[in-house]
Amino acid sequence: MLLLITACTMCMSFTHKDERVIIEDRPLTWDDYQGAPASSGLSVALTHSRIELDSVTIASDGTIPKFHATCYFMPGRSWVDKKFLSTCNADESAHVLQHEQTHYNIARIAAAEITREMNTFKYTPGRIAYQADSIFRTLSIRLRNVQSAYDEQTSHSRKYEQQDKWNQLIATCMTTQTLPDIPRF
Repeated sequence: MLLLITACTMCMSFTHKDERVIIEDRPLTWDDYQGAPASSGLSVALTHSRIELDSVTIASDGTIPKFHATCYFMPGRSWVDKKFLSTCNADESAHVLQHEQTHYNIARIAAAEITREMNTFKYTPGRIAYQADSIFRTLSIRLRNVQSAYDEQTSHSRKYEQQDKWNQLIATCMTTQTLPDIPRF
């Protein structure tokens, strides 16, 4: 059983763009962003993450599953506009990078919450796959909604006060490992 969430964009067939890495021990840097920028001109960067349910163990009686979801950073699908990097100052660069880091942190929180929720649910024998899929889909919808609200409320990092509030909220959520309700700042 493989369940998958893709944040920000959809995955297509496997290519070099589909390389995935786990980045938990350090903040993201612009060097992590290896993809080609989108031509829309609406954003100066995009962070692409992917959550995979990469470990599923079912007890011999078939009733007690153990799940583990992992959040991956997708360098080949994540990009930054090189023109932006060459024309912005250090503070602007750091501000946008923090916005992108927060997108990645939101996905990491979702992966932790998926693992916790799937491992504490009381499954019905014979319905494990259906129930696990339902939990995964519900949390993937929450993840998309939080990511969308984050970009909308911060205007993709352009609203500095809103960005600071979201940074604080997600920093708190990193400790609880629970996606936030969508705030009304």
